[in-house]
Amino acid sequence: MGNFFLLIMFGLYLDLGSLQEPSKSCDVRDFCQYKCQCNKDCKDDFQCSENDKCKRGWFGYRCQYQDWAVSGATVFTEPSGRRTEWMTDQDDNTCNNEEDLNSVTWRWEPSKAIPLTWTRLTVSKPHSLLNVTLQFTKEGTSEKSSCVNETLAEVNNNTLDRRCNDDVMITSLTLSGNLSSLCSFYISGGRNIAYKQNASQSSVYTDSKEYTADLAVDGNNNSNFYAGSCSHTKEETSPSWTLTLQSSYFIHRLILYNRENERKNSQNSFYTDGQADQWTGYAERLRGFVLDTYDMNLTKIGFYQDNNESGLPIYHINIKESMKTAVKVFTLRLLGNTKILTLCEVEAFGECPSGRWSLPCSKRCPASCPDTCDRDTGACNSICIGYSNPPQCNTVCTSGKWGINCRYNCSNRCAMAICNVETGWCDQGCHGYSDPPYCSSVCSSDRWGVNCSLRCSEHCHNHTCNPVSGECHRGCKPGYLLPDCTMECPKGQWGVNCTSTCSENCFNKLCNPKEGSCDFGCVEGFQTPDCLQNCFSGTYGRNCSYNCSSLCVNEECDPVNGACNRCPTGFKGHACELKIFRVEFTSFGIGIAVGSGAIFVVVLVVQLILCNTGVLLWRPRSRFAPDETNLQLEEAHTYDQILKKAHRDGEVNAGYETSVLTSPDWTEYSTAESVCAYVNAKQLPQL
Repeated sequence: MGNFFLLIMFGLYLDLGSLQEPSKSCDVRDFCQYKCQCNKDCKDDFQCSENDKCKRGWFGYRCQYQDWAVSGATVFTEPSGRRTEWMTDQDDNTCNNEEDLNSVTWRWEPSKAIPLTWTRLTVSKPHSLLNVTLQFTKEGTSEKSSCVNETLAEVNNNTLDRRCNDDVMITSLTLSGNLSSLCSFYISGGRNIAYKQNASQSSVYTDSKEYTADLAVDGNNNSNFYAGSCSHTKEETSPSWTLTLQSSYFIHRLILYNRENERKNSQNSFYTDGQADQWTGYAERLRGFVLDTYDMNLTKIGFYQDNNESGLPIYHINIKESMKTAVKVFTLRLLGNTKILTLCEVEAFGECPSGRWSLPCSKRCPASCPDTCDRDTGACNSICIGYSNPPQCNTVCTSGKWGINCRYNCSNRCAMAICNVETGWCDQGCHGYSDPPYCSSVCSSDRWGVNCSLRCSEHCHNHTCNPVSGECHRGCKPGYLLPDCTMECPKGQWGVNCTSTCSENCFNKLCNPKEGSCDFGCVEGFQTPDCLQNCFSGTYGRNCSYNCSSLCVNEECDPVNGACNRCPTGFKGHACELKIFRVEFTSFGIGIAVGSGAIFVVVLVVQLILCNTGVLLWRPRSRFAPDETNLQLEEAHTYDQILKKAHRDGEVNAGYETSVLTSPDWTEYSTAESVCAYVNAKQLPQL
């Protein structure tokens, strides 16, 4: 046991020496000890050349991370049988072209559970990065779970790293959700942090060369001992091989490449092909080995013992304890006498603990992201999902925002433009779409609104409307108003989309909003129903509902007010209801009147009758008016009766004209008012 600790201390001494005198090939970033994992030769900085890509099974920074997505898993799809080569072809430009792909599942044998550390997702549409769900089945269970302490880092706009900090071993991993724009998916198996690290062993076997401990971490896993790349101890009691790391790492698993069995003939000549007399079981030498792990204080943190009855060509060892505590040293031993320890390659897969970065994990993360910087570059690329202030991530997105650092707007397909701050899904329902929370199926043509719960107005043309607003984008049926055709046309308008104006001949300019007919009738002078034609001859008024006066000549009148167009001879007035009377005197009558009281009588009559009643005028018959016909005695008698009645009642119809003044002095006065004026002008005596 004392020798073992001496070996450890010796390893630490070598480790410190390597830190004090770094290899001249390392640059200041100490990214020097990488194994090239490109399809072609790597460049000087160990990156792949232009138009080259990582070998199958490797991805990430300088192609240093092993990809579990193409290693040892069986892949299933839903629906089944879908092709997934595009997802693991190491080309982020080839993407899914099957819209119905719902999920992809990787499944490992229960005895080959893997540690879940982090995954990388690449999509063609950045906003769909967070619409993908990761679930896994823990070792020993059948229920699916999700990471509780997940952190995320944005590699670029289309690539996201999701780190599960739950220290779990899994037997399956399912990727589901919106996979329509998925291009690549990687499951990190860690990077080989044992490569070129400080190895030592209890003794060194030598023939023509020395088979030193560092041959087991040179990156060459050829198991043929005679290829010259295997470590080898002398035959001794409890031989050991120790690896001292430059810094402490979280180591998830080890891969040990054993020396292969060899064939030899009776002359003990070794062959790699051809007929052999017998097999030499060199792989048996490693059977029953013990593995111990130590932290930076050389405190033992893990123990593993091989229980195989025969040596395996390759050993895969999950180190569960070191998923929680960083490993600084690990030692492999064979217990017992006369043992030989041979290792052709040792690979230790892990990564820096949080807060550290660089190949030896010797650099601390910046103060702005002390625990979450990128393990390879030290960049603060941590992000918040549903929060706006990385890396604290305690300020939730404002309404209408979601996603990485709240940089995305909720889809206008979401009801009220509100969505889940982490996924962008429309948790409050869809607007114009029928399948919450995804909102990918537009409403049928006759429905609209939240989750398509509303029907288009029955007044929309073909019952079709905008699925979001409900507007009748194909127009309204006659009588209804855009945009949603739920309101009738305003007063005075009618027709399709209410674009027509009611006829001015409609009463109050009101009409039927659908047909334009004047349902409230027509103004005076026009006929129903559309009020476009004048009244028929003989009718007048609103809707031509009145007959012209029978006294009108031919019963024709004004279609608006009913006034007769012409009256018969001797009649006048609105409806020809007024008869015209004429009083004529012969020369005999005039002679009698010219007497001592003639002037008095005339004045009296003018003043009393004309000026006071405005009805009756006397006009002396001029002998020079031969065209006037004489009133018959019977007519005069009738006239006298009318005159007497007028005096008796004190009223005379102002509409009657009884005489025309023909006196030379009166010729300029043709009305009752004019006669009065004449009397006053002549200063005739007044009563």
